[in-house]
Amino acid sequence: MKQYPIYPADRYDDFASFIEGIGLKFATQPAITVFQADGTPRTRTYTELSQDAKAVACYILSLGLKGQNIAILGEDNYEYLAAMLGVSASGNVIVPIDSEQATETLYAAIDYADIALIIHDAEAGELLLGSESIAALPRIALDNQETDTSGVIALGKALPDVTIPKCGPEDVAAMFFTSGTTSNPKLVMLTHKNILWNAHSSISVVRPGEQLFIPLPLHHTYGYTSSTLSTLSIGSHLCICGDTRYLLRDAQAFDPQGFMAVPMIAEALYKLIFSKACYAENTQRPSGKALKKVKATLFPSLATLISGGASLPLAIEKGLRKCGIDVLQGYGITECSPLISVNRNQASRVGSSGPVIPGMEVKLDRKGAIWVRGDGVMKGYYKNPELTDSVFDGEWFETGDLGSIDSAGCLHIKGRAKNLIVLPSGKKVLPEELEEYVYKIRIVKEVVAYGVAAGDQSGEVLPGVSIYVDPVLTSSMSQLEILEALQKEIDKINLKLPNYKQIRFVNIRDSAFPKTPTGKIRSD
Repeated sequence: MKQYPIYPADRYDDFASFIEGIGLKFATQPAITVFQADGTPRTRTYTELSQDAKAVACYILSLGLKGQNIAILGEDNYEYLAAMLGVSASGNVIVPIDSEQATETLYAAIDYADIALIIHDAEAGELLLGSESIAALPRIALDNQETDTSGVIALGKALPDVTIPKCGPEDVAAMFFTSGTTSNPKLVMLTHKNILWNAHSSISVVRPGEQLFIPLPLHHTYGYTSSTLSTLSIGSHLCICGDTRYLLRDAQAFDPQGFMAVPMIAEALYKLIFSKACYAENTQRPSGKALKKVKATLFPSLATLISGGASLPLAIEKGLRKCGIDVLQGYGITECSPLISVNRNQASRVGSSGPVIPGMEVKLDRKGAIWVRGDGVMKGYYKNPELTDSVFDGEWFETGDLGSIDSAGCLHIKGRAKNLIVLPSGKKVLPEELEEYVYKIRIVKEVVAYGVAAGDQSGEVLPGVSIYVDPVLTSSMSQLEILEALQKEIDKINLKLPNYKQIRFVNIRDSAFPKTPTGKIRSD
């Protein structure tokens, strides 16, 4: 693969320098647009973002807080972002927490993180009242223009200007709970250098467009570092969509050149274009011309979609490319701030996660496990030195993923090591490989492959799949007809597979799989 020079971008060592730098450099350029519930756009400039983040920092400093853990809960919007930036710039540690998770889980997260102050919107504030100990914690509201709520930004602006002290690059700036695929998330400590240098490396190799749509949660590093901070550092105009009910409306109104997505969103986007193209040509197999025409009608300026958070099915990647959208898939994990590798605008390899980004190194052990070291690798897990020690070998961090590197230097993710189906013979089956095959069946909406006990005394484990079918496409089919249709397609798949990999059991689910906030199916 041809090598291209990296793109120029400013690199910052701490968040105080970051908010100062982007405010001065991009000044009156539009920074963030958020669409209100009624569809009215609200745009803030880089100067305003810088000033509002500084106001948050001033207020936090006025409380005498330094090096403390400060939680933020609420819907993603401009004020949420300004508060995140301001807390880190103040020398404290921002801990963004998903307020849509189960209440008990939310309380446990706040308690575990030793929170000194909670910043919240109105809805999240109501949730806090359900726990006496959580409700007793100091808290402050987020500003909200729609409800005319004055909060932490307004309070900070009312204070005299103060000099915000610079933090060291190795100071912890934020802690993120891993979304993971299990019910036991971990709290990852990331430094100023981890986050800001990873953001710099991200934007040095990919340019998603001057106008970018971001429907990803800011309480995850993919939405925060790779999508938001990286593009703010070059003066892009971002649209933050915190309510997925309005995703299509806001995306069409904003008309972005670039679209940040997880596979679930990428699939929904493709299926929307595909269904309208089918209708236009009165066929189940629309032409490339029809797909591109529909895409041009729905999203005239959209040229690039970046997918991360989980593996993007090959069929969806190829389908979006037929629509005239350049799809760039990347790979990262929270513990690496998150980006490790990504395809580039001028040089991408379909089905891969692209080459490793500057500042990061990858090696594979003899089992194909992916190890990483570099600027983005976390400081450790909060209050868990034993777990931290277990995933490090010197400077090298074990990701828990399996992969390979091709001749062009592109990383290919095979799956999670813990998900391997180990057969009595010692042979191993990657669930993700079987899922990729089954996902191509038209009526399949979601699938998980796993090892199934044979049910006799042999102790044999056989590959099986659990499938959630598309309720729209199967609305007129009986359960027997669905099972027969699936089995017919799985029989075809098995003909392509060696005997030990063949799918032996099929389970049909009545409901969709539970998922993490980034759309990954939970394995618990």
